[in-house]
Amino acid sequence: MLAAKHGKDVRLLSLKEKDLTSDFPTLVEAVRGVEAETALIDGEVVAIDAKGCPSFQALQKSGI
Repeated sequence: MLAAKHGKDVRLLSLKEKDLTSDFPTLVEAVRGVEAETALIDGEVVAIDAKGCPSFQALQKSGI
């Protein structure tokens, strides 16, 4: 996922440029907190299962 920040405006985009901003409101707020006027942050989305481990299945079930 790519997080793009300009001022207080934040957009989250998939590799295929799907807008995922509304799917991750907590992440949007975290990126807003970055102390920079503009920023591009490249990262991976990981779903965590009930045991606290990364789970690709949980991510698929989320529909994202």
